[in-house]
Amino acid sequence: MSINTIYPQLMGLCLILVVSFIYGPIVMAQPPEQALINAGGERISVPVSDINIDSWWFDVGPDIDGLKPALIHIHGWSEEGIHTGRYSAIYARAFSAARNIVGLGITLRGWPDTGGENDCGLQQPSDISEIVDWLAVQPGIDPDRIGIVGISQGGQVGLLAAAINRNIKSVVAFAPLTDVTTWHESTDLTEDMINEYVNGTCSAPGTKADRSPIFVAEEIEANVLLLHGEADERVSVTQSIAMHESLLAAGGNSTLITIPNAPHDPSAPEWDELATLERVWSWLDENL
Repeated sequence: MSINTIYPQLMGLCLILVVSFIYGPIVMAQPPEQALINAGGERISVPVSDINIDSWWFDVGPDIDGLKPALIHIHGWSEEGIHTGRYSAIYARAFSAARNIVGLGITLRGWPDTGGENDCGLQQPSDISEIVDWLAVQPGIDPDRIGIVGISQGGQVGLLAAAINRNIKSVVAFAPLTDVTTWHESTDLTEDMINEYVNGTCSAPGTKADRSPIFVAEEIEANVLLLHGEADERVSVTQSIAMHESLLAAGGNSTLITIPNAPHDPSAPEWDELATLERVWSWLDENL
């Protein structure tokens, strides 16, 4: 299916909502629940440890005789009260239509209607690992072809999940935070936000290193695609460059794509989002 077909489907789902992100201002597609249902989505709840993960299931591609691959789509940080998982659902739907990959758009703990507290990537990777195990036993899913697509904090969490669950075959991370210990050195976050979030939520319980994929690069066996804007002022492109180098040094399979003049928000014009998605889909054809 061509991008010219996918784009109207995406836009038909979207109500554009501008929100402020810790990881950068982003134009966020947050469709109403009925629009996702009309687009073929099924709202489900996936139990993990102490919480249920609010999710949207999309399988809108043609039926096949065999098993289908699956992708878990993870959103980035947003203000409290935002149904951020619906943003993930948009891409779960698009990837399903474009490549016949079953999509699960999830809401991380800390956001409605999953609930709980955002812990900056401490417990959240374990949640994703449990979702992978749950997904692997669902009818019609190929347990050997399960991957993750994450944006910003979603990329951070996806990479951390891959370090603890070898059943994750591929991770696509857009503008991920990979080293929390150095984040404060190159970011446009205010001093108050650095003190409150980076040195607060992202520091305890546990440590900043516990939340940093770069320190577990040698544990990641998944194929990894990192995409990062070269003009990202919220999470520097150096975070993806360093992660890429660490993965290669550990003998991993990593691909890095940097986008000239692009900011943190993957929907910004500089990202040429539709062309970028085509590049991601082509990579998944070979690596999922």
